[in-house]
Amino acid sequence: MYDTNNLLSFDTLLQNVEPYQIFSYYLGKDIRLSKAMHSPLRKDSKPSFALHISKTGYLYYNDWSTGDWGGPVQFVKKLFNLPDLYSAASKINYDMGLGLYDDRMRGDSPEKYHGFKTQFSQSEIELIAKESSIDIKIKQREWSEEDLEYWAQFGITKEILVYYNVFPCEKVYVNKTIIYVENKRVFKPAYAYVYFKDGEYSYKIYQPLTPDSKWISNVDLSVLQGWDQMPENGKTLIITKSQKDVMTLFSLGIPSVATQGELIGVKPHIYKDLKERFRFIYFLNDFDRAGIIGTKKQKKLIPDIKYFFLQTLDTRKNGFKDISDHRKGHDALQTVEHLRNCLTRWNPQH
Repeated sequence: MYDTNNLLSFDTLLQNVEPYQIFSYYLGKDIRLSKAMHSPLRKDSKPSFALHISKTGYLYYNDWSTGDWGGPVQFVKKLFNLPDLYSAASKINYDMGLGLYDDRMRGDSPEKYHGFKTQFSQSEIELIAKESSIDIKIKQREWSEEDLEYWAQFGITKEILVYYNVFPCEKVYVNKTIIYVENKRVFKPAYAYVYFKDGEYSYKIYQPLTPDSKWISNVDLSVLQGWDQMPENGKTLIITKSQKDVMTLFSLGIPSVATQGELIGVKPHIYKDLKERFRFIYFLNDFDRAGIIGTKKQKKLIPDIKYFFLQTLDTRKNGFKDISDHRKGHDALQTVEHLRNCLTRWNPQH
């Protein structure tokens, strides 16, 4: 028999080890709170990962660049790509020698999570989400010829940029700290994509010529880019993965919206609404690992959704992984023709 008071659960785990000890163990060092470091969860050339304490005393991590956050068990789950929180707790228990009794040792069903289905109460989730949010402010500047030349490569004009609420930045502030200042001698611009939802503005900062800090965002992941500019109805709508692609498609006369990333996808109730407004809807990701995984995930969630790619196994090294890349190397008619050919190849009945 085993002692039920020694059974692995969220409560017993944190009775035997402090959250700070878990973070320190897997990060391999003592951590200073609220001090930025390179993220252990992804390639991160610019420090954007930190630990914080919530107002209720809960220790959590936050990644400024991705908006990702969570507690110590969620951190271990993500760090080792584990299937669920119980698996993460089991690893902590084993690695740190806590000696708690693990149900899975008896072959019990994973349904016995003993509190691991969620680590937070709803109030804690709302509080931490609020605390971990990124406050972004911008100081706008005038458009320059270099700006317009950059965007013109993709068929995107100043009028299209303004229509989609894209603006050049002189300065960008994150949590009241200046993280970008325009360099008037070297063209390394920052552009603000501006969104408005539920009475509040949010921003996605795009630095196309600064790969180390290309994106900073505090935009809700549920926001579809281009939603406000989308026509009320029509024949065809493309759901893609970036606002730059949305604007390029707009320049070609093709309505589209974009998710906040290839792995984010569209909720079924949103898709249902779109189906009532458009006859044909196609999902268009890049033909790479993230794009294919995201497409499979979307197809599993919405089985009847159609998708296509701009590349195949034979053409995946041609350099044109998305529609804006293709438009950069071709004129508008060539890009439209390529789009049609790809759509027909993946969906012969179109």
